[in-house]
This record gives sequence, structure tokens and C-alpha cells, in this order.
Amino acid sequence: MHLRWSVFRAHRLQQSLKRAQPRIGAKVGFRGEQVDDDTKRLICRMVAGLVASDEDFTDTERAFVEKVLGEFGIPESEWDAIFPLVEPDQAREEIAKLNGAAREMAINLLVQAAAADGKIVDEERQYLSAVAEAMAIHQSVIEFRLNKVMGSAPPSTD
Repeated sequence: MHLRWSVFRAHRLQQSLKRAQPRIGAKVGFRGEQVDDDTKRLICRMVAGLVASDEDFTDTERAFVEKVLGEFGIPESEWDAIFPLVEPDQAREEIAKLNGAAREMAINLLVQAAAADGKIVDEERQYLSAVAEAMAIHQSVIEFRLNKVMGSAPPSTD
């Protein structure tokens, strides 16, 4: 019974997350909540923290971070806004403080960032797990979303 309830809850959460995917640069997100510039900068710092977590910042990851910065309307002259990078423990604390729109935007971008270089490493999974825990998202939902972003193939753990 407990397993069936967990699967049901995970499925319901997947469905709600699927409906709540705002455009990256949206000023108004999920349920009409505002995502302000400071929050966008924090999300950028989280994205950069995730891609740098394995200490291998690839060109595709760099391009993804630049895309997010650009779509958030952060001018290139201010791209140092990603520093200091947000570490997993800090990300857990910060995401818990965000409104629904910002949380959805952040988790969507973090999943995409983890897949940006075509492989998901342990450090990126740990980062996502920390954020998911703070959002009360089951790990199976994160794995589902990673698989979806990576295509139907299971993610690499190299």
C-alpha cells in the first residue's frame, strides 16, 4: 500500500511539474507569482554551482549558463553575477525560501544544466538531490526528468 501511494504521489507531482514549466525569462511564472531580478541571479548562481560541482566546466555547460544569463536579461557586463557559486547545502536552504514560480524555474533549469554536457555525474546528482529534498520532490521524479531531458536513454554516470 505504501509503495502504491508513493508511486501515485510521484506521478501527480510529475504531472504538476509538467504543467508548471515557465519560459526561462518569464517575469511572471507559475500561478502568476513574480520572479524578481535578485531571484533570477540566485537561480543563475545555482545553475553555475551545479555545472561546476564536478570541477569540469565544459564548453556546453558554459554555453548553457550563458544562455540562462541572457534569457534572464542579465547583461553580459554583469555575468559575474554567478559568483559566488551556490554550493549544494546552500542551494537546499535557498530554494526552500523561494516562491512557487522561482522553485519550478530553478528545478527545471538545474535538471537541464545537469544534462547540458550529455552526462550526469555523481556530483550533479547529489546537488539535485539536495534541492529536491528541500522541495519535497521524490528522487524518482528527478530521475524521470533527467531521463526526459537526456532523451529516453538512461543518463550516463561516468
